[in-house]
Amino acid sequence: MGCDFCTYFDRNYFSRAMALYDSIARNCSSFTFWALCLDAEAKRLLDMRALPHVQTVGLDELEASDPELLRCRGNRNLVEYYFTLTSAWTSHLLQSQPAIDLLVYADADMFFFGDLQPLFTEFGSASIGITEHRFTPRLRKLARFGRFNVGVILFRNDTEGRACAAAWRTECINWCYDRLEEERFADQKYLDKWPQRYENLQVIRHKGVNLASWNIENYDLSLRNGHLYVDEESLICFHFHGFKQLSQWVYWCNFSQ
Repeated sequence: MGCDFCTYFDRNYFSRAMALYDSIARNCSSFTFWALCLDAEAKRLLDMRALPHVQTVGLDELEASDPELLRCRGNRNLVEYYFTLTSAWTSHLLQSQPAIDLLVYADADMFFFGDLQPLFTEFGSASIGITEHRFTPRLRKLARFGRFNVGVILFRNDTEGRACAAAWRTECINWCYDRLEEERFADQKYLDKWPQRYENLQVIRHKGVNLASWNIENYDLSLRNGHLYVDEESLICFHFHGFKQLSQWVYWCNFSQ
């Protein structure tokens, strides 16, 4: 199945974004990778590689098409502005690229390990697909920051999919800060209301989608015939949130949270 993926990153996340691209290329025969480059260096590095299936867009291009987004630079810090970009970027693509049928947003630190067909099968004919954090009992207190995780979201380019992304963009333009306030937290807690707001929404239940440090303790992992499994389901994508290289051969996996 062919589809479109989108993400965004600056030069500091360039290596993660390239790992994401490579993981998609290994598991999808037909795709387009829309890369929003947040600084000139990230765009230069990506353009010079001339990778197949890649479409690069500079942050200045997105801001030129969305003056309300650009004005947000003056009332939030850089991380908060980056949070604001998630909804603006996805909405922009759905509105400006009518050839897109299914758009998969993935954080730049996401990595696909296997065939995506089980994800697409569960998504079916839905307009919107989201995943729960599925926090372990030890981390359940973090649920106050949102039931759902923004790391991977599916949008059908139909009336409801576009409406969802556009409404999310408007909410984030108005308020998107790195603090918990009433029923809001960054770009993420807005998703809590989506199941009640959108009729054609699918909560993705597949255990191998958006596996992450905050839910991995819930499952038994195994390797079978060269493929990773989460309980009885194949690992589709892992969210490497907080993953860091500490030295040449030492990495921090962030499993302790």
